[in-house]
Amino acid sequence: MSSLTQEQINLIAKNVAAQLGSNIRENSSLNMSIPKNSSLVTHVTSETGDGIFTDMDAAVNASRKAHLQLMSMTLNKRDEIIAGIRSLMSEHSRDLAKRAHEETGLGRYEDKIEKNNLIIEKTPGTEDLKPGAFSGDRGLTLTERAPFGVIGSITPTTN
Repeated sequence: MSSLTQEQINLIAKNVAAQLGSNIRENSSLNMSIPKNSSLVTHVTSETGDGIFTDMDAAVNASRKAHLQLMSMTLNKRDEIIAGIRSLMSEHSRDLAKRAHEETGLGRYEDKIEKNNLIIEKTPGTEDLKPGAFSGDRGLTLTERAPFGVIGSITPTTN
């Protein structure tokens, strides 16, 4: 099996992102669009295309800028954004699973659908940020959680 060069990997990623981006924009029934001149888009777009970065550091830096903007929004607005993402992902779950299977030739199409749905349904949203209180022998404790920043992760092709 031959190895791909970084240039070949970047080209593949660009093509996939372009295909997915145009397909989702053209076929989405969700009326949740972000104008191209939005400050959110300018912070998460690099010179290589929508959300495609030349290296992990560039992706994390853009994510950090977007994270700071997100933190300035209300929890209700963040809930709306998360609901929109979940709706779009649910709408395109089967197509994304099919494309991942066709592109990599790995795994089972049905398993990829299940993984997509698991992520859509079980990835925590703002519910993890709700304050809580409990009392005991030592008094009352109030917990207020907050997002702490960006974590970078590279997903293996088998997922």
